[in-house]
Amino acid sequence: MRKDKGLAFILLAGLFFMSLATGCTSGNDEEAKMPYHKEGNITVRLNILPVSTRLDLNSSVAEMIQSLRVIILDLDEGEVEENYYVKLNGLEAKPVANFQYFYTFVTKSGNKRLYLIANEESVEDISYKAPTGVTLPQELPDNLPELLNSYQPGDKEDPVAIGNIMNSLYFTPSYSADETGSIFIPYVSTYEEEIKEVQPTPGVVNELVEWTTYLVPVATKFTFTFNNYRESGVEIGGINMSYYHPDSYLFAHVGSDDITKTFNDETLYWVDWLAKVSEESGKITGSSQNGGFNTQYGWISDYEIPTDNYQSYVFVAPTDSFVVDGAQQPDNEDEDIIPTTVNVGPFYITESKNTLNPKTQTSSEAQIYSLTITLTDLNPAFLAPDFVNEPIVNLKSLFRNTSVIIRLNMTQGDVEVYAEVADWNREAVNGWLEKGDPPTGLPQ
Repeated sequence: MRKDKGLAFILLAGLFFMSLATGCTSGNDEEAKMPYHKEGNITVRLNILPVSTRLDLNSSVAEMIQSLRVIILDLDEGEVEENYYVKLNGLEAKPVANFQYFYTFVTKSGNKRLYLIANEESVEDISYKAPTGVTLPQELPDNLPELLNSYQPGDKEDPVAIGNIMNSLYFTPSYSADETGSIFIPYVSTYEEEIKEVQPTPGVVNELVEWTTYLVPVATKFTFTFNNYRESGVEIGGINMSYYHPDSYLFAHVGSDDITKTFNDETLYWVDWLAKVSEESGKITGSSQNGGFNTQYGWISDYEIPTDNYQSYVFVAPTDSFVVDGAQQPDNEDEDIIPTTVNVGPFYITESKNTLNPKTQTSSEAQIYSLTITLTDLNPAFLAPDFVNEPIVNLKSLFRNTSVIIRLNMTQGDVEVYAEVADWNREAVNGWLEKGDPPTGLPQ
């Protein structure tokens, strides 16, 4: 998409200029291939940032960024200008909230397309779903790094063909990272921009243009808070969620209704809109009813997922059973019970889109998912476990970069469940977005 603002590309920790690797000779009489150099009179500095830059107390090692790739196409000449990859090992790998990377390249004016991909190694196997009416090449790699490495600077490529391939990419993620961070959530985005000629400055060889871009996590996040008001402890035996989709497009398929969004009378590309909403939501204090901030600015709800065959899939949270101890009971009637609180998560799943109520089989404008949790009261008088098995309703969107915060209040003989969807880095306070009465997320 075109924008009128100055450019700024965003990348991570430490500033690197692209290393130019020399080619190898393929015979004794052949001259070594020289590295590709793009001719131009404009220096573009790409500033790459995560779409959510606020430190998230509910984040995990899975959200760290360990690698980054930048691919730039010249749309006018049908040419790959840049294909840069950097591996961030050890202490260089940063929590996403601390991530910023600058990448500088020389080019000339014209229309460009940018692909940003972080943590590509997490996409072990890639599949292709051709857009309607499009025929893809018969032999394409089933490994994402191999595909991305096939586009080398200087190669003549049809931008439409590359766009069709990139838009067709989908995969089945596994976001259950262990303590070593062996699995990292991918972050991606794509931009199209016209780099315009700039008035030359005397004595300056290449004019500097800034381009700021944002990386979007290819996941949604769930966090649970269990508040036990009972005298006895409660064992949580499992957390499952149904009616989500196990596959995810690598690059978001945002429809025409949401490809641009309005923020305070400013029309923004959807990625930039997400960044603005995240930035502004971090400034909010006080009570928030039903995602008050996001309700004010709306959600991205016009998007596609690879298929609609999701009804039979169940997400099982990767956690062992655990006990929430009994509450501190008051000494007299004027005092309140002090619950014992245990926070669990975050857990990550794919973006999904289900509007079919699993109980009534009727559709709604909001999205609906089924939550099942097994709770066993440790008081021997309660022989049977409690089951929370209700649809999570009123979720406006489960698009990538959203976070669902669920609170369960376990009182004597009852379990109350509340749920709210927010942007990725809204902070939960005692299991809720803000202090105050939470909205009802599940029917009681």
